[in-house]
Amino acid sequence: MPDAMTIRIAVAVGAAVGAYAAGSVNFSLFAARLLGHGDLRRLGSGNAGATNLARVAGKGPAAAVLALDIARGAGVIFAASAVGLDPWSPLAAIPLLLGNMFPVFHNLRGGKGVAAAVGALLVVSPFAALIGGGIFFTAFAIGRRVSAGSIAMALSYPAAAMLLGGSWVDVATATGLAVLLVASHRRNIARLAAGTEPRFGAPTEPPCAERRP
Repeated sequence: MPDAMTIRIAVAVGAAVGAYAAGSVNFSLFAARLLGHGDLRRLGSGNAGATNLARVAGKGPAAAVLALDIARGAGVIFAASAVGLDPWSPLAAIPLLLGNMFPVFHNLRGGKGVAAAVGALLVVSPFAALIGGGIFFTAFAIGRRVSAGSIAMALSYPAAAMLLGGSWVDVATATGLAVLLVASHRRNIARLAAGTEPRFGAPTEPPCAERRP
């Protein structure tokens, strides 16, 4: 008979695998195919996320996918808590985001994970998520670039979690999310530095060959 610690470790591993699998389901790719556009990663900016879906299929489908991604992020944290992983349940956000970025169901070529991270943080640290949201909309309003808003929002997460008195698990989760989100925007950062990052709603060049699946 396994002891309590062995069971808890098994549950934690199962939750991490489940979070990664949940993140690996890319709603944007499914929506693009369902609407007859084919592989979203070959269209627009080449990114498999809601922003590119808005360019290709319109704001309605993108808004629906955005809502699903946020709900999934929140659902993973609630599920981790429900199986008894508190106070460690916030850490389920990390494999969730890794699944979004490197989805096993889509040849490891996914999106940036912004909406999933927002959904997870809304459960882990709601006020930190709201502060980040305010920073996102401020940065977006200034430059009309979703990537700039997303990067600024991600960078605010650890500081907001600390200032709000979050536990070390909450702060570690916010920091992990920030690192992964900034890493997923590395090409956007290069384009922002070069002044070539397109504004939201502007036409984009075809995706470069290195991003094609």
